[in-house]
Amino acid sequence: MKNNEDQTFIAKPSKGKAGKGIRLLKKFSELPKSAYENEYLVQRYIENPLLVNGKKFDVRLYVVIYGVDPV
Repeated sequence: MKNNEDQTFIAKPSKGKAGKGIRLLKKFSELPKSAYENEYLVQRYIENPLLVNGKKFDVRLYVVIYGVDPV
């Protein structure tokens, strides 16, 4: 955050709050006091995300490894 003072960041509780407690901020000092008592995830906020049918999405890739041949 110190290196990107013009950026906006999103802070959200990392466990089971169902969207409650999410904040947009520019400085660590703007974090709620509860962030010091509970785990929060802080990441860069994307102002204009890529949308599919008007909705945000994520891409997850799962890989199954059946075996490894160390030769």
